[in-house]
Amino acid sequence: MQLVHDQIVVHPHHGPARVAGFTERELRGRLLRYVRLEVEGSSLTIAVPLGSVEEVGVREPMCREELDDLFGVLTAPGARQEKQWARRIKDEVQRLRTGDVLTIAGVVRDLVRRREERGLSLGERDLLRDARRPLISELVGCLRMSGEQCDSVVEEAVLDGVVPAVPLQLAEAS
Repeated sequence: MQLVHDQIVVHPHHGPARVAGFTERELRGRLLRYVRLEVEGSSLTIAVPLGSVEEVGVREPMCREELDDLFGVLTAPGARQEKQWARRIKDEVQRLRTGDVLTIAGVVRDLVRRREERGLSLGERDLLRDARRPLISELVGCLRMSGEQCDSVVEEAVLDGVVPAVPLQLAEAS
């Protein structure tokens, strides 16, 4: 992926970020180039080695087809869940660590449905909050809505199977 200054990209664990610049550092006699990413909606700045951008999972924002896939996951039947709390949490944490937006959407879907059916433990509530953050922040840019509106869109998709209309700008870019 070719990165340019002010480009918006998505970090797998922090969500949308703006390319703030490029830096060089010397490490053990080797000159390494880094891209500086400023995470949107926070004061967090991340330095990612240019040679590892794809390996880390930094990617371009979702296109229309990827957005359709995302809502397909949110509206799909839930995955089979472990009955034992500790195993269920361990599985959900492993799924979140992948950084894959579709896998994260599956975790959000399963936790939201579990919350509505049986309630969530404190650990699961924290996990749902952590899973929602990058998903909602990416949807804000794609759907051209506020965070609260995107949160409602995700809830409606998961609980009622409602898929939002894709903004015309996104549809034309795809």
